[in-house]
Formats: sequence, C-alpha cells, structure tokens
Amino acid sequence: MSSRKTFYILITTILAIAFFVTVFKEKTHLTNPVSPTPLATPAAPKTFQFDRNTDLRLELENVNPQVLDSDFE
Repeated sequence: MSSRKTFYILITTILAIAFFVTVFKEKTHLTNPVSPTPLATPAAPKTFQFDRNTDLRLELENVNPQVLDSDFE
C-alpha cells in the first residue's frame, strides 16, 4: 500500500472514532442529567386601576423612575 492511502485510512479511522465517542458521550449526558433544570415562574405584572377622576399628571409625577433588578425577574 502506498503511504498516501495509509494516511487517508488512518485519518478516516481517527475521525470515525472521534465522531462515535462524541455522539455516545452526548447521548449519555442527555439521558442521565445530573440535576433537573429548574423552571422559572413568571411574576404577575403590576397593574393599576384608573378612572376618569384620576389625575394622570399627578400619577406620572409620583412614579419612581429607578430601575431595580427585581424588574427583570
């Protein structure tokens, strides 16, 4: 056999082994998770009730413009 043919067979074998090792490792990892993934429960948005007697300008002035980390949870 020529050295070029041997080289191609060797490279093909190494790639095939690497492929199968990767596939079986991922399959094992997916079927046996270490811990269950926690599910986040979305918080209910804050709602306001206004009627025609509400002074919207006054309500807007009373709003705190500070953004908190809890606003993004």
